[in-house]
Amino acid sequence: MKFYLCLKDSRINVCRTMLLNTLGVKKGFLNFAIKKRVTNSNTTEKDKRGGYSTSKIAKEAVSFLKQHIQKFPTVPSHYCRRDSKKMYLDPKLNIKQMYRLYKEETVKENMECLKESYYRHIFRSHFNLSFHKPRKDQCPTCTSYEAANAETKTNMLEKYEEHIKNKERARQEKKIDKDAAKENPEKIHSADFDLQQVLYVPTDPTNPILFYKTKLATYNFTIFNCGDSTGKCYMWSEVEGSRGPCEIASCLFHHLKNLPTTIQNVRLFSDTCGGQNKNQFVAAMFIYAVQALPIEIIDQKFLVSGHSQMECDSMHARIETAAKNVPVYLPHEWVTIARNAKKNDPKYEVFQKRDIPFFDWKILAKLINIVSKSKQG
Repeated sequence: MKFYLCLKDSRINVCRTMLLNTLGVKKGFLNFAIKKRVTNSNTTEKDKRGGYSTSKIAKEAVSFLKQHIQKFPTVPSHYCRRDSKKMYLDPKLNIKQMYRLYKEETVKENMECLKESYYRHIFRSHFNLSFHKPRKDQCPTCTSYEAANAETKTNMLEKYEEHIKNKERARQEKKIDKDAAKENPEKIHSADFDLQQVLYVPTDPTNPILFYKTKLATYNFTIFNCGDSTGKCYMWSEVEGSRGPCEIASCLFHHLKNLPTTIQNVRLFSDTCGGQNKNQFVAAMFIYAVQALPIEIIDQKFLVSGHSQMECDSMHARIETAAKNVPVYLPHEWVTIARNAKKNDPKYEVFQKRDIPFFDWKILAKLINIVSKSKQG
């Protein structure tokens, strides 16, 4: 065996040690290259590692795998429908469980069962799906600041400090109103409200067939009284209404209408979700409530986005914990779960659609705008 180092117009015969030291390679690398040499072209064979190709797998098997993933019903994000096209599967599912169901189906249909690693590859590369619940409570300002380098942090410092100051101010404002409601419950009412993540039926952790079924959505709007630590749940299905501002305003009006007649000042806290809480239709309802009810003042206050932790979130957590490993087949069964979610008294008060008439507050908002414009004119 002879070794050469090639120059521009010539080749220099060298020993093996000289060749290895010049190229900076080991003896094993050289021996492997010689072993894989193609005699006619003086080149090595193509590396056969990697290059996992779907052409080696039957197209029918791949198509069957994709069809199986598509059988699972999906839902959009609770908060990010405008910003993200990602769809979400049942949070009780995972890829391992889906693959187990896929194996059972391949046996029934007498199809080739592909490996779990390939199932995961198809799931991640061909579908924009996730199992986790969409979380919008993470603050983008704080996250961006913490992940930035030193120079970027310096540029962001003023904006970040202002953000933290607003966060602390909002929480302090909430604490003041909460203490005021406890000290003077006859005249001041303080509460926070929010819409829970969508609840679905049917759901049964012991029945894998239900994973393939399209679910019926149930909505739960919660109001937590910060003065006496009581909670209210307003529940309806997607057949009875949507989760828009008119439904939210109707639930809030029902709550205000049933307050004691001695209440003069109402202070409400919520997040900044424009499609539900922060809009002209809810504001129109508050204007009407001040005129139609004994209430004199309604203050609607919004917590800083990303830092909107409220007591009603604990209501959502209790309900989700109570429903864990419990089969739910009908929407009214969520009512029973919500009523019994809190173990000690007073338990949550639950209202259904028959208890809360939904009004079209958009008409009222248009009338208010027309009147205000005419006065300005």
